[in-house]
Amino acid sequence: MRIIPYDRDQFPALAAMARQIGGACTLGHRPFVDHYYTGQPFCTLYLAYDDSGQVIGSLGVERARFRYHSAPLELAFGSNFHARTSGVGGFLFRRWMKSCTYGIAIGGSEDSHRIFRDLRWTYFSGLGLYYLDRSFAPGPGAPLWERAARLAARQLWRAGQLRIHAISRRGRIARHIRDTLSIAEENAFSADLLPARSPFVFRFTPTLDHLAWRYATDLSFVRYRLFRIQLFGETIGYAILNDAPHRITVAHCDGSSAEMLAYGILLCVLAVLRGKRREVRLLSCHPDMDRVYERFGFRRTGRAPPVVIGSLGRPVDIDPDTSGWLIHYDWGDNGLRRPFLDQCSDPATEF
Repeated sequence: MRIIPYDRDQFPALAAMARQIGGACTLGHRPFVDHYYTGQPFCTLYLAYDDSGQVIGSLGVERARFRYHSAPLELAFGSNFHARTSGVGGFLFRRWMKSCTYGIAIGGSEDSHRIFRDLRWTYFSGLGLYYLDRSFAPGPGAPLWERAARLAARQLWRAGQLRIHAISRRGRIARHIRDTLSIAEENAFSADLLPARSPFVFRFTPTLDHLAWRYATDLSFVRYRLFRIQLFGETIGYAILNDAPHRITVAHCDGSSAEMLAYGILLCVLAVLRGKRREVRLLSCHPDMDRVYERFGFRRTGRAPPVVIGSLGRPVDIDPDTSGWLIHYDWGDNGLRRPFLDQCSDPATEF
C-alpha cells in the first residue's frame, strides 16, 4: 500500500472508488475535487493505493488558522475520510494528525466519531443550529411515511411562526439599527474587510488568500456571496452566504462587534431573499448573536452538529465554555455537498 497526495491525473482512479461508495460521496464531481484539493497550499487529498493500483482510501486535510484568545492556533479539518480495506483508515488518520497541532471536525460520520471517542478527543457543546422558514422537504425517492412526517413537521413549524410572519421581515430589525448599519455586496476579498479587533474568544482567522480560495465567488458548483458590513459608514466586518436554490447558509463571517455582526448577517439574508421565502440556516453559540437571531424569527432545533477537537495524545487546552466563540457550519468541506449547482440530473453521469 502507498499513500500519495492527489493530483488531477489521478481523477479516473479516484472516481472509480467514488462509484463504489455511491450515495452522497462528492469525490466523483471533478470541479469540486480539483478546486478543493489542488492548485493551492491549504488543502490536500491523500489517496491510499493497493498493489494493483486501485484507490482503497482517501482523506482530505484543510489546514486553517484560528485564534484562541490572542494566541494563534493551528487546526486542520478532515474531509472525505473513506477506507475500503481494513487498516487503511489508521494510516490516513495519522497523515491528518501530522499536518497540524490539532484536528477539528464539525459534524462527521459515526465511524469518524468512534475514532474520536477512542482517542479521547474533546467534544464542545452549547452550539445552536438555527433555521428560518425551515422547509422539511423530503429527498427524492423518500417513502410515503417520511413525506407525511415532514409535512406534519412543516405545518407545526409554520404554525409556530404565524405571529412572527405577521410583521414585515425588515421591520423586525429596529429602525436605529437599520439607519446606522449597511451592507454592500463585494466580488473580491480585500484587507479592509478583516476586523482589527475581535470580541470572540475562539474564531477562524484565514488569510485573504485562504478566503479567496475557500469562498471564491466565481465557482461553478457552489455560489458564495460576499458582503461588507458597515456601521456609520465604517467597515466592521464581513459575511459570506452560501446561496443554494433550496437553502441559504451563513457560511462564514467575522466582525468587531458580535451584536452588530449578527444584525449585518440579517441584512445580508434579506438582500439575498429579496422578499421571497427560502430556508435559511446558521450555526451560533454567542448569546449576543443568538438573541438577535431569535428576535428576528430564527428557531433553534436543538440538534446542532457535534464539534470535536483533538490529536494523537496531545491534550486540548481549550476551555469548554463556547459562549464566546464565533463558529459557522460551512467550514472545512461542510456546505460543499451534493447536489452541486452544476450537477446534471443523472448522478451516474458525473464520473
